[in-house]
Amino acid sequence: MANKKISELTQLTTPDASDVFAVVDISATETKQITFTNLVTAITNLGGSFVNIATELVTSVASGSDITINLAQLAHSYTAITFVTRNGQVIMPNGNSSIPGSSWSKSGDTITVYNADSGDVYLVQYIYE
Repeated sequence: MANKKISELTQLTTPDASDVFAVVDISATETKQITFTNLVTAITNLGGSFVNIATELVTSVASGSDITINLAQLAHSYTAITFVTRNGQVIMPNGNSSIPGSSWSKSGDTITVYNADSGDVYLVQYIYE
């Protein structure tokens, strides 16, 4: 490791609670270590927050029918819906898609997509805490 740049190190995508980071403590003018857990706690104590994003397959439908997506049945309680896709193309939040049959409405925890085609696959991506 002594002969590698930090940018050349293997990336860690899921740190464990006890993994450590190097940090320069300016008040003590020295380099110290901090665990992932202590780093998360420090950021939270400063008023920061971490965003969790999930994507779920909702359903596929028969041709010509309207589909109702019940957001209350998602695996997590959502705080915001970031998008809904139809066969990989975004239909929400802007609703301006040129995909035939992709008009939609949202009321409370229910999204209705009108005149869906056979085999359509819908994904919902949402933010949860």
